[in-house]
Amino acid sequence: MAAQPPPLGFASLSSIAYQLSLMYSRQARVATVPVVAHPFAAIVMAVVFIESYFNETVEVAARAGQISVARAAELRRDNLEEKLEKFLLDISKGQTQWDRGARPYQSFRELLTLRNELVHYKPEFIPYGSFTNPQVEQIAKRFPHEWLGRCDWTVAVLTPQVADWACQTAREIVEEFHRLRGTMSPWARNFPGWRVEDWPNLP
Repeated sequence: MAAQPPPLGFASLSSIAYQLSLMYSRQARVATVPVVAHPFAAIVMAVVFIESYFNETVEVAARAGQISVARAAELRRDNLEEKLEKFLLDISKGQTQWDRGARPYQSFRELLTLRNELVHYKPEFIPYGSFTNPQVEQIAKRFPHEWLGRCDWTVAVLTPQVADWACQTAREIVEEFHRLRGTMSPWARNFPGWRVEDWPNLP
């Protein structure tokens, strides 16, 4: 009797990143003194969640024959914004595109810019209260924080409110993908650990 091939699968890194982004966002909210490390981690993990979720979804689509294995490999090499745009076009046979001029896509691009500015940080001597990127400045001014006085731009944007916004944006871009596809998101399917109440709701 021939040996049976082992079952195939992969670890859901997106679920781990999702939980971490929530954890750090919550820690930022309950801190009694400003701790910029928690918002920083929440922002980074929110983007890790988005990228890993779409990488996993690309792999599932290739396994199901919805896209070719070669195309899946190409998509995995693309940067995150290109991946989202091309994958939605591929999976919908060119019938569906993101609305680049509206939420949640605009928020996603802002989040990506913020993550890149933080992860690829360039130390510069600049006046307090000024920013190196106008998009980051818009985010900081949208979520002003009472703790802040004279500070570097990184401190001005690494606030509990921005951490919550990062988590909310990550969820919204995934849910929008499923809405455009007419499929159910992990929250709609009530996967363990993906409860709606786990995510902060912003006004």
